[in-house]
Amino acid sequence: MQYNSPTLINTGEKDIFFPANRLNKVAREIISNLIDVKTIDMGHFPSEEHLIEINNEIKGFLNTHY
Repeated sequence: MQYNSPTLINTGEKDIFFPANRLNKVAREIISNLIDVKTIDMGHFPSEEHLIEINNEIKGFLNTHY
């Protein structure tokens, strides 16, 4: 079964659990309506400065697609 709702994924370039390059490839195979994969220069756990960037990405995505 494929997931088909508009989807945004935020991932960390240095994430050791879900590496951005692998996550991007697999997500595009599974999620048919993947709008964007945002890769941020961070690891798995974002710092406060990254949380602001992620929050802005999510708000923009939701305003556009929902």
